[in-house]
Amino acid sequence: MSTAPTLAVTRSKRRLNPASLSLESDGFDAVRPRGRASARGHSVDMPSAAALRATLQSAFPVEQLSEGALAALLGLGHLQGLTAKSMCLDEGQKADALYLLVQGTISVGRHDAARQWSQRRTVHAGQWVDAESAWLGGSFRECARAETQALVWAFPVAELEIAMGTQPALARALLAVSADRVQRVAGDAHELMAKNVLSRCAAWLLNELQALQAESKTDIEGSALAPAGQQIVLSQRKCAIASQLGTSPETFSRSLRQLRELQVIAIKGYRISVLNLPALIALCEADEPPNVAD
Repeated sequence: MSTAPTLAVTRSKRRLNPASLSLESDGFDAVRPRGRASARGHSVDMPSAAALRATLQSAFPVEQLSEGALAALLGLGHLQGLTAKSMCLDEGQKADALYLLVQGTISVGRHDAARQWSQRRTVHAGQWVDAESAWLGGSFRECARAETQALVWAFPVAELEIAMGTQPALARALLAVSADRVQRVAGDAHELMAKNVLSRCAAWLLNELQALQAESKTDIEGSALAPAGQQIVLSQRKCAIASQLGTSPETFSRSLRQLRELQVIAIKGYRISVLNLPALIALCEADEPPNVAD
């Protein structure tokens, strides 16, 4: 039977014997048998074996992860706890592992010469922070920063290579992850060139909603309205989101106002409720933005 991954802490990255469930560090307090940890006074739920299994299944394209490959992965790697605004990966850091987000939100991007953060994409639970760089050797070319308290699962390449020797299906599954990523990057580049800002903003909102739904294991397809209370919380600065969309913070804010005037969304502070899901989906594909008074 496969064992669950051990728990490590970002700074020390020491391994933990799951049977002992005790580790002292400056990043996390001792991990308690109840399955909770704390980072700088904030409580963190430790994932169950079933939750880790579900996280792995959501991280691979549909039907690409066999039971044998899944069982192999469940016995590999280690978990790392991150406090909000701490770095998960640094540009120039040796790339020797694949990183999967288990809990929280992480942004991927770079610091400029003035150490200002420029964000390229957002990673949610069940998505890979980086599943490609380690296969190329060398170092990471981008940084990854925890926007909230987070938990990541690191899979050292050395361990994966051994596992692939006995589970060829694992190699195919990991190749599918990389192929899926290439397709998504190509699609994102096309949208930046071909779609108007309002459509890109609508697509970003839809992606955020889908990520939330995936975490709660519900399906939004075919729903006329988003479930009551379903909200997207803007945990990132508008300038960071605008950077992902290839626009300015002012234009991003204007696009949100337009969506509100179209009664597609409602905005209250940092919370956005999707009121009309079909309309939001239609706007994602629109060639021209609707005429809305500014």
